[in-house]
Amino acid sequence: MDTNPNWPKSRQTPRRSIEVPLSVTFGSATFRGWSTDVGTGGLGMTVAAEIAVSSELLVEFAVEGRTPIKVRAVVRYRKGFKYGLEFLMITPQDLEAIKKYVLAGTTA
Repeated sequence: MDTNPNWPKSRQTPRRSIEVPLSVTFGSATFRGWSTDVGTGGLGMTVAAEIAVSSELLVEFAVEGRTPIKVRAVVRYRKGFKYGLEFLMITPQDLEAIKKYVLAGTTA
């Protein structure tokens, strides 16, 4: 398990389970995977790729039929092919869509 030692041990915002396909762009490569959970601060995902903690990515996924959400994120946690991401750049509209989604369901 790889984690950033300076990162808090617990989540800073609530999350909700979500299983939707996503794409991850890292450098010049794009990978396909699945989300596991989402919150206003970040996203959990499973992707069959070797991506180091602290790497910056571009992630694209959808929440309940919305047009795809595109965010810049950083890898904060890794265990095998499971990753925990922190959002670095997200539009106010996309952040609001995620907030509504999380508040409408049970947190993960």
